[in-house]
Amino acid sequence: MKKQIFRGILLTCCSLLFYNLPLLAQTSTSDSLTIWLDYACFKFITPDTKNVPVRNPKLAYVEIYYALDRSQLSFPASDTERISILSLVMKIEDKKNQMVDSLNWKVGCRVPSEDTTSGLNYIFYDLQEVELLAGEYSLDFQVTEEKTNKKAHQKITLQVPDFSGNQLELSDIELVSSAEPETSQTKFLKAARKILPNPTRIFGA
Repeated sequence: MKKQIFRGILLTCCSLLFYNLPLLAQTSTSDSLTIWLDYACFKFITPDTKNVPVRNPKLAYVEIYYALDRSQLSFPASDTERISILSLVMKIEDKKNQMVDSLNWKVGCRVPSEDTTSGLNYIFYDLQEVELLAGEYSLDFQVTEEKTNKKAHQKITLQVPDFSGNQLELSDIELVSSAEPETSQTKFLKAARKILPNPTRIFGA
């Protein structure tokens, strides 16, 4: 009996390890960046005000989460603030390969000093918001570091639920790295907490 229980636990652990192998195997080379992607879908809550237009009830609020390891980044030698400029492109297509949404933007990513930071602070997290009808989509995501022209490219599938029914439903599960009380306005704010996403889907000590 004990051997059977031990064997079951061992198989479960091995399955979880193999499930995470694609994430753990992501490495960067001298001319590329590693990026992690994730997403979560939520039902729109229409504010009780006449100034807000009524949305299509089949539209879902979708958050695209991305993260990268700042140790891959570079910054100008004269830059005492140690900021790397990233250029990002996001494209979303439906199952017929028709463009549904696209976005180009830039962000400045601060690179902490190696002797004054922990491993967690070396991961840069961010998100983009989109509105999508229920259905299946392809997300194409690319990041380029302007100084070095290093690139990262990922494609994932988005499954957007239909939240327009009257039955009880749940949003997607958002994996997070922290959920701290917050009073200021931030894109990560949910229910008076700063919900910092964890697109790597890896949790350590």
